[in-house]
Amino acid sequence: MSIANKRGQADGGSVYILILLMAFFIVIYVILLPPTERGELLNITSAETSATGEAPAKTVVLSESPGKVYSFSSNLQTINIEPIHVYSRDESKSFTLIKSMTVSRNLLKDNFKTVYFDLADLAELKEVKLFFLITESKGPITVYLNGKLLYEGLLTSSQMPLELPLINLQDKNKLEFYSASPGARIFSSNYYILQDVQLIKTLKVEKTSASRTFYVSEDIGDKLSRATLTYFVTCNQINQNPMLTITLNSREIFKDTIFCEYLEERSLPLAKTILNAYGRNKLDVSIDKGDINVDEVKVKAELNKAVFPTYTFDISSDLWTKLQSGDSKLYFRMKFPDTSHKRAKLYVQGELFNMDTSATSYEKDISAMIDNGANSIKVEPSNNFEILNLKIVEQ
Repeated sequence: MSIANKRGQADGGSVYILILLMAFFIVIYVILLPPTERGELLNITSAETSATGEAPAKTVVLSESPGKVYSFSSNLQTINIEPIHVYSRDESKSFTLIKSMTVSRNLLKDNFKTVYFDLADLAELKEVKLFFLITESKGPITVYLNGKLLYEGLLTSSQMPLELPLINLQDKNKLEFYSASPGARIFSSNYYILQDVQLIKTLKVEKTSASRTFYVSEDIGDKLSRATLTYFVTCNQINQNPMLTITLNSREIFKDTIFCEYLEERSLPLAKTILNAYGRNKLDVSIDKGDINVDEVKVKAELNKAVFPTYTFDISSDLWTKLQSGDSKLYFRMKFPDTSHKRAKLYVQGELFNMDTSATSYEKDISAMIDNGANSIKVEPSNNFEILNLKIVEQ
């Protein structure tokens, strides 16, 4: 290869490296540019839509999650309250102390056994029993609990279980098993072969009262005609018939024996002197015994005029100026979870427009409807549907 060819290859390599370096510095320059200038350089404008098809918002003026909205054709507002479970019952638990053991005694050897166990729930114990199977036996047996005599004499499986006195139980306990001496029968033995030595604990488990809090909005309180508490009672134990007491804001509204055979909906009128129609209310439920569920708990408020969701928002002077000059627009947006039919009357500052859609989103330019300062928007559903999100955004 000639010297000229070698020089040409070297020059070509230098040019290639120079081009790569220039490209690298251009990329760094673009990355370091302010977003606006970078957008202009790359021909990206603010009208470009987001992945959802909506133009990105400059400012979110209002954002709410209304949830389910109703037509309220009957002027009835329902406040749902979480179900309540109250109970006072016995629960039995068993655990094995030892799988098998032999207790025996003859003239030469006393083969007694000691078994230890702990009790961390002494305060909740209602009853404790000792149970085991007697595979074979001969002669009497003596059993001690923490040094106190528990049983002495002949013992068969039909006599099981043995009850352990609560007064003799401790956090840490010791059981001792002894076979009786054969006495004059010097060539004989007394013995017990025991299987599955278990402790059976019966505990008093109870939650005899529970509270729930619910709120009545001012919109409802202003138009409240009357209110009713409705609920269903389900008994989880038969033949208990507990005494049920219900109080609202520390005032008793019901106290009576519940007969578990009747499962129809129960209804209690709520006096206006007891119900706080403008805020927080506390509902308390208690029983004296048994195990019940209080389900489908609702406060049904009958109104003398229908109430619809209303939301307020403020338009700042700066935003008002931009809207008036046409530099910005204000959009009302809603998102829905499905494609069911949704119809509603919408009011912005009292100005009406209608929504009729089956889409999962809705958008309306409301720039010309709003005022400088405080504004409101009201949703009057013509049918029931769910709103995942309601927004007013500057664009």
